[in-house]
Amino acid sequence: MSKTTRWVFLLLLMMGFSVSSWAGSLTLRMAYIDTDAVPFKWKENGNGVGPIMDIMAETARRSGVDAVFVPLPAKRIDAYLAAGKIDGAFGLSRRGSRDRIAVFFDPPIGLLDAHLFVVRGNEFPFTKIEDLFGRTIGGVRGLVFGNEFDAGVAAGKIILEDASTYEALLKKLVWGRVNIVASPTPVLQYHIAKMGLTDEVVKLPHPLRPIFGLHIVVSKASETYKKPELMEKMAAAVQAMGRENRFDAIYKGYGYTYNTPEE
Repeated sequence: MSKTTRWVFLLLLMMGFSVSSWAGSLTLRMAYIDTDAVPFKWKENGNGVGPIMDIMAETARRSGVDAVFVPLPAKRIDAYLAAGKIDGAFGLSRRGSRDRIAVFFDPPIGLLDAHLFVVRGNEFPFTKIEDLFGRTIGGVRGLVFGNEFDAGVAAGKIILEDASTYEALLKKLVWGRVNIVASPTPVLQYHIAKMGLTDEVVKLPHPLRPIFGLHIVVSKASETYKKPELMEKMAAAVQAMGRENRFDAIYKGYGYTYNTPEE
């Protein structure tokens, strides 16, 4: 075999390996926020389960790749997306800083809104972010309530007190450690009912964050982002599942629905 022939043979081998690894053995590391958030995802026997877990798994299958799911705190997910330490994440909402470091696929894989909650009798007028200036708000660590809220926290006009879980957040509220908590509405309502606090904790009527989506995203610093054909396949898979009402079918399998929250 001549030197030229050997080089051609090696080049073909390399091309074949590249194609086969993309098509069959490429495994994406996809992160998700490690806090239980019914009806979207939660833990059973130490493993993440729920509609968005199944949607991400089906998206990977339709895209011809494998995926491993990595539970991480929200702030670490943002840092890992920026550094390309993960291929992407799922169940994330948009914020200005995330748009700069990740590609968001549409349609969203979950829909929700966010409200403020107080102990009954402590209601106050709230119609705009400025109504929260000078107040301390409890929230689950790393969650996003919109750019205006984020700006108020960054400027020190809103004091945000973190809790590690939704249960811990509600305990802070009913024990008087905070007078107001912010949360995705359906998630906290689930925990309010589970903890028997339906008569004690109430939702303020005006939304803190109107209806928004949870998305699958890919890090712009990842190797996946450098594979345009794979990116197109993932985007097409998410779009096809939306057209087929596949999201709603998956949610209904858990006893929930993929729909617009009540205003």
